[in-house]
Amino acid sequence: MRSTVLLLVCVLAVSATAKVRYDGYQVIRSRPMTKEALAVLRGLEHNPLVDFWTDPRLGSNVDLMVAPRMASSLRHFLGNHGIENSVMIEDVQALADKSPMVEPGRKTGEARNHDMDWLDYHPTQDMYSYLDYLEGILNPVRNCVNKPFHELLQPPMMTCPR
Repeated sequence: MRSTVLLLVCVLAVSATAKVRYDGYQVIRSRPMTKEALAVLRGLEHNPLVDFWTDPRLGSNVDLMVAPRMASSLRHFLGNHGIENSVMIEDVQALADKSPMVEPGRKTGEARNHDMDWLDYHPTQDMYSYLDYLEGILNPVRNCVNKPFHELLQPPMMTCPR
């Protein structure tokens, strides 16, 4: 019994740290040109098998990621509803592999006070750190914006950073 529990804990630990892969997943680009076509796409938004990369809008490109087993069915479904579509990304994982994520906490590019840049993929930890950094440097501005104008005119005339 004890070894079974230990094995279960080990399996859960490994699965929790495993990276998610998207081998064979495709991104389908569609374009709803009518209100009816837009309604069809909006009906798919709650389908857990379809991941919307862009919000459905009339006359605009709408990108949807689907598992390999769903791609042809989705394209057929969209076509049957008069929604033009094409494969935008043939294999999401192959594209992701070409753009590897930086190591957490690694200083990149011109980053001096934070780990984020706009050229590399970053782990969630770096993104949250960057948001904290922005909050810290923008907090004085937020405090300034929240003050009534007449308070800003009282001595000292400018209480907000420039």
